[in-house]
Amino acid sequence: MKNLKTILYSVLCLSLAGLIGCGGTGSGGSSNEKRDPLAPAEAKEWVDATAYNDAEVLDAYLQPIWYTHEVYDDTAVFVGPESSASLLYAPSGSITVRNYDNSITYTEGVDYTVSGKTVTRIATGNLPYWPVDEYYLTTPVSGVSIGVSASKCEFDFDEPRYLVYDDYGRLTPKHIRISYTTDEVWEGKVPADPNGATDNLIDKLKNDKSAKLMFYGDSITVGCSASGTSYGGNVNPHLPAYFDLVSTWLEKKYDADITVLNEAQGGWQVSNGFANFNTKILQKATEIDLLVLAFGMNDMSTNLDTYRAMTQEMANRYLAANPNGTVLLVSTMLPNTQSTWVGNQRYFEDELYKIANDNDNIAVAPVTSVFTEYENMGKRTRDWLANNINHPNDFGVRTYAQVILKSLVGNDYSREIYL
Repeated sequence: MKNLKTILYSVLCLSLAGLIGCGGTGSGGSSNEKRDPLAPAEAKEWVDATAYNDAEVLDAYLQPIWYTHEVYDDTAVFVGPESSASLLYAPSGSITVRNYDNSITYTEGVDYTVSGKTVTRIATGNLPYWPVDEYYLTTPVSGVSIGVSASKCEFDFDEPRYLVYDDYGRLTPKHIRISYTTDEVWEGKVPADPNGATDNLIDKLKNDKSAKLMFYGDSITVGCSASGTSYGGNVNPHLPAYFDLVSTWLEKKYDADITVLNEAQGGWQVSNGFANFNTKILQKATEIDLLVLAFGMNDMSTNLDTYRAMTQEMANRYLAANPNGTVLLVSTMLPNTQSTWVGNQRYFEDELYKIANDNDNIAVAPVTSVFTEYENMGKRTRDWLANNINHPNDFGVRTYAQVILKSLVGNDYSREIYL
C-alpha cells in the first residue's frame, strides 16, 4: 500500500446531475424542473428508536430523510483506525453513536470526535473499523471477485485489490448508527407527488379498505439485507424488508387490509423478469392493484433501450389485463462506486420516466436520485451497503420505503413546505 491520495474521494454522480428526475409534473416528472427551497422541517418529539417494535418507531424510521429535523440511524463505515466518515447533515446538538445492533453506545472524545458533519474514529477507541488490507483485499473472496476501481479508491495500491464482500449480517458489525437532530435543509431534489398516476390505488385504499400489492425485482426486493431478515442476519433492530415497511405504513395510514405478493428473485436482471413475466405476474394481473417493478442493480451491462423496452412491455401487459391497475417503477440504489459492479445503474431512472410520461397509471420512485443526493452530501456508498457491494443496510432499506411511499401516495405520506 502507498500513501493516501491527497485528492478527495471523487463521486461519479457530479457529472450526472442532469439525469436526476425527482420533482416534476405529470405521472413521470421532469429531470430539469427547478423548485423553491424547502422550509426547515418541524421538530418532532424524539423517539429512542433502538428496535423495530411499535408504530411509534415505524413513524420515526419512515420520516422522509429529505424533510426531517430528527435523523435516526444514519450509518457509516470506517476503513483505517483513524479514518473519518460523513454524516448526511450537520448535527444541531449532541449525537448518539451505537453499533449496528444497538447493544453498545460509544463516547465522544473517547471513541470518536465530531467536527461539523465529520465523525473521526479515535485510534485507541472502540468504534468498529476495517483494517485497510482487510477491506481492500489482495485476494478476492472465494467465489466472489469484485475488483476495486483504482480511480475511485482513496488509497494507492501497487497491485490489484478486491472489495470485501459477504451477506447474512456478517459485515454489518463493522457499521455504526448515528442519530441526531439537525437544522440543515435538504438542498437536492425530492421525490415527486404522483400527481394522479396512483389515484386508482389510493381510491381503493380509502374506499375499499383493501389492496393487493405485487413486488417484482431482484435481491433487494426479495429482502436483502434488512436486519430483520435472514439475509441481514436477523439481528436487532429487526427492520423488515422495504416492501414490508411500505405495506405496514399503508395499512396504518388507511386502516386497510393489505395483501403482499412477492415474485422477486435474487440475481435477476430485467431480462429475467421479462422472460418470466407471463407465468409469474400476468396470470395474476386482474387481482393485483399495484405492480411494483424494481430491476436494475444487476443490469450494469444492459443496454438502456433494452432496459426501457422490457420494463415498458411488462407494464403494458399488466395494464392491458387490468386497466384499473397501478404500476410503480422503482429505480435502483447505487452499488459500491469503488467496485467493478458499477455500470449503467445510474442511467436507468431516466428511462423509467420516459415510460411513465406516456401512461397516466404509471409512477416512478426515484430511488437512484435520492442515493445520488446522499453522495452529493458527502456519504460514501459503502456507508449504506450491508454486503459492501449491492444490498442495502437498514439505512438504505428505509430510504427505499420512504421514496416509494412518497411516490405512491404523495402528500398523504409527506407534505413538504417550500419557501
